[in-house]
Amino acid sequence: MLKKYLSRLTSSELQRNILTLLKGSAFAQALPILCMPLLARLYTPEEFGLFTLYLSFVLSIVSVIGLRYDFAILLPKNNTIAWYLFTLSAKIITIFSIVSSIVLIAFNNQISIYLKNTQLAPWLSLVGLNLFILGLTQLTTFWFNRNKQYHNMATQRVIQSTVSNGGQIALGMGFHFGVSGLIIGNLLGQITALIYSLVHTKPAKHQKTNKKFDKINRKLLIHFKNFPIYNAPTALIDALRLNGINVLLAIFFTASTLGQFALAWRLLQSPISLINGALSQVYYQHFTQLKHLERYQFLRSCIKKSFVVGIIPFTILFVIAEPLFVIFFGKEWQQAGQICSLLVPWLFLNFITSPISSIYMVLKQEKKLLIFSIFYMLTPLSIIFFSHDSILETILYVSISMSMLLCVFIGIALHLTKTHAQN
Repeated sequence: MLKKYLSRLTSSELQRNILTLLKGSAFAQALPILCMPLLARLYTPEEFGLFTLYLSFVLSIVSVIGLRYDFAILLPKNNTIAWYLFTLSAKIITIFSIVSSIVLIAFNNQISIYLKNTQLAPWLSLVGLNLFILGLTQLTTFWFNRNKQYHNMATQRVIQSTVSNGGQIALGMGFHFGVSGLIIGNLLGQITALIYSLVHTKPAKHQKTNKKFDKINRKLLIHFKNFPIYNAPTALIDALRLNGINVLLAIFFTASTLGQFALAWRLLQSPISLINGALSQVYYQHFTQLKHLERYQFLRSCIKKSFVVGIIPFTILFVIAEPLFVIFFGKEWQQAGQICSLLVPWLFLNFITSPISSIYMVLKQEKKLLIFSIFYMLTPLSIIFFSHDSILETILYVSISMSMLLCVFIGIALHLTKTHAQN
């Protein structure tokens, strides 16, 4: 019976590619969860809050550090042109990283004072380096995806997760580094993953001379201009949404409250993002190969399957989150369990929508995606900014509002795909 089921799963190239990524991601998603009870006892809610603030700066910028030209790598038929996009993106990443370093080194004290967390100041100076590492790693991932090197993508994730979590535990146990242990451990994992990725990135052949290369770069900048014009702002807005939530929680509540939220979000989002990351990368590549009507049929199928797969585990989590957090992380993390339950509806809809969001780029509807993203960002930030309620009531309002918006997102995606198929 099991053998027959596995045979069905691997009957198509798409399913085999997804499984390849998920096999690697399964370990990478399980490890942070398994390590979290220990990490929650080695580090305080306040230290987790400061670490989350640091990551907020990194993740707000890294999503657009290549101006999204890295996303365009999958589109050219010619592998050499795709490699030129790769090198163009690498140059842009380097420039952005240097500029970010200069700005954040110059203003780290002022920023940390505004955020009411002066301990953060010295670590803000590392953000530029962190951006460079993550940006290049992300870039190699797109190159692996283009060439269907899903084993390399999976291995990259396993390496990063293993070294990051292992480093954070070692620094917390052996040296009691506090927030420094969380940041340094995370950086060690990212550096190791980057080294692996660069070693296994094989450039395309038949490259042009430097003079011709510059000319090709200018042409690529123009030809794929929709990516920086529409896609990059969309990605930046998406990044500012979550990381803006973190910043506002730190300002209007406390670093400890942010730590509670961060643990709940990490426990929920970690497996979801890894699964969705694997699915979205494979789906993006697959969407580009399908014909118009096939895209609509495939999109509907993806939504239905995600709903069926997710409804039971998310419902169970909604019911048992609070007692589970107390048992596994200790009584001081009870509020994180309450927040986790409140976030379930939002993240369930996110689980359904994230893998299919690339359909907007395939259909060249980046402008509509940008408009939706603006509303999707402003909604939670406005609720937190104007809310005078407790943290739990505030999170509840955010979760309900975002769930409703994601239902609208699904409806728009289906409508656009169906309309495109009929034309």
